[in-house]
Amino acid sequence: MEVYLTRHAKNRMRLYEITAEEIHVTLREPDQVTEGAYGRRQAWKRGPHGQWLRVTFVDEGTRRIVITITPTRQGPGGAHAD
Repeated sequence: MEVYLTRHAKNRMRLYEITAEEIHVTLREPDQVTEGAYGRRQAWKRGPHGQWLRVTFVDEGTRRIVITITPTRQGPGGAHAD
């Protein structure tokens, strides 16, 4: 499936120094996928230092559109999810 990065997602990649490979790994092998607003979904992947990477995306036909990328300290469900 083709992955398309929006301008917003590319700007966030530069801001937080996130590589395209990290995005592709998060989409291919997420630790968890949650449902979001407006039919969007979030792929979550824990990084090597315990931080989380949330990639918000939507599937349209044969391509996956990455809307935004957010590095977070808390994983899916918040601080008390575990």
